[in-house]
Amino acid sequence: MPHQFLGPEAEFFLFNDVRYGGGINSSFYYIDSVEGWWKSGEDLRPNLGAQIPPKRGYFPVPPMDTQQDVRSRIVLALEAVA
Repeated sequence: MPHQFLGPEAEFFLFNDVRYGGGINSSFYYIDSVEGWWKSGEDLRPNLGAQIPPKRGYFPVPPMDTQQDVRSRIVLALEAVA
């Protein structure tokens, strides 16, 4: 029997705020992340000096990537069940 390999897609998103709603004739959604490029003009604490530019977040590195620890824990959990 041939070996089977699992190849998960390593793309997912972590947001700081998600809102959505709708009515009879309208709907909306709002997402926000402190790492988003649209936050570059805000007074963020801690200010790490940069936000991830549009279309450049696939493999960010510190200081832009503030979620490396979260992703590392997710990967370790996935490896534990493999």
